[in-house]
Amino acid sequence: MENPVPPNTPPEQTPVNPPVKTGVSALRTYQDDIAGAVNKEKASMITIALAEAKKREQNVTIAKESSFSGRNVWITVVSIILVFLAVGIVLFFHFEQKPVPIAETRIAENPILIADSEKIIPVQNLSKQTILSALTTERQADSGEIGSVENVRLQTGDTLKRNVTAGEFLSSLSPTIPANLLRAMSPTYVFGIHVFKRNEPFIILKVDSYQNAFAGMLNWEQTLFKEVGPLFLDEAPKASDFAPGGKYGNGTWSDAIIGNSDSRAVEDKETGKYVFLYSFLDKNTILITTNEDTVKEVANRIRARELIKNN
Repeated sequence: MENPVPPNTPPEQTPVNPPVKTGVSALRTYQDDIAGAVNKEKASMITIALAEAKKREQNVTIAKESSFSGRNVWITVVSIILVFLAVGIVLFFHFEQKPVPIAETRIAENPILIADSEKIIPVQNLSKQTILSALTTERQADSGEIGSVENVRLQTGDTLKRNVTAGEFLSSLSPTIPANLLRAMSPTYVFGIHVFKRNEPFIILKVDSYQNAFAGMLNWEQTLFKEVGPLFLDEAPKASDFAPGGKYGNGTWSDAIIGNSDSRAVEDKETGKYVFLYSFLDKNTILITTNEDTVKEVANRIRARELIKNN
């Protein structure tokens, strides 16, 4: 008979006794102390290095912020200054009192005399009829104030306009004008209208030779009144006016002193007044007009122009 097999039983475990604590701590050697100190020193150095790096980063950040802050302040200040300057400029031009425009007197355009106004008349050609028609229309239409003077400039040319010269102007009106007088003339001249009892036309000529100009004017007297007179008179003189016993006699010129200037004049036999004359205001200036008052007014304006030019 077989012996019965006993059931599986766990093997017996030998109890492990816990370590017995004693009152004596583990023994620390000199080598352990050295290693601990080194480790601690390394930790301190790393900590210090990290702190220093963090501090430098903070300083850089603060410096950048300070730099940006200073730059922003300057930009703001400059912007404010520019705004104030712009506002000041706008206000200056808005409220600035406009000076009286000297150009209205046409001093710059007229180097000979001071005029109150100026009219530019374009002409298609330089025929006598064209010029007489244009200037007669202007003389009759002028309605300036009493005592005022208007300067009238004739211009010709299709695309490029230019002023008509003295030689062209007078040669068109009077084909018999002496050549020595034309040679003595400056291209610059004035045809103007003096508003007085009526609209009194006048012509100012500048010459560079008194002898040639005086001799030329004496020779021109033979035809001057007949050919140029219609521009100055309300009614063109008729042939009978120059006949013996006519209104102007034979168109005889006589010496006269008008406005302290040596003059030559044609007298109306019926009224005893001068109707056409020319004066040498100085050795380089000839004035052709119809009455004594215009001689005085034009002479004063020429002197005033010279004073302005010389100052």
